[in-house]
Amino acid sequence: SIDDMLARLDAPQTTAYLQAAGLDPAPLRELLLQDAPVPWTPDTPRDTADLNRDLWPRDEYYLNVPAGP
Repeated sequence: SIDDMLARLDAPQTTAYLQAAGLDPAPLRELLLQDAPVPWTPDTPRDTADLNRDLWPRDEYYLNVPAGP
């Protein structure tokens, strides 16, 4: 949960680790609070306009893998 992640971010050892790496934990905190995840249930409406109904994803996989040694 967000509360668990914030508690870990605020832990002294995490803060010390981030500061030793030259990182400020404040922007990470803002990022976590900015777009809090919304739990989905089977009843949650979904946008199906761009739903991939492709039954052959292996064809697309090979298009992205370079051929050769």
